[in-house]
Amino acid sequence: MRLRLQTLGWDMPYRDPGMYQTKTEWLNYVDWRVTLGYDFHHSRARANPAAQLGLNWDVATIQGYVIYARGIGCV
Repeated sequence: MRLRLQTLGWDMPYRDPGMYQTKTEWLNYVDWRVTLGYDFHHSRARANPAAQLGLNWDVATIQGYVIYARGIGCV
């Protein structure tokens, strides 16, 4: 069983490609994802519950190229 909450931009980072084209500006868009899961029946030893936190930061766009940082941590 798994529960996941996330922003719309996590799975669709280029949902509006027009906002990145022919511009040079600071974006400062942050998308995130939080996942929590529990395995009731498993064939191998694993920690319960399992969790994941992810952040994606679109820092700036330079003539259609996007500078970004992404990090994912798991337990």
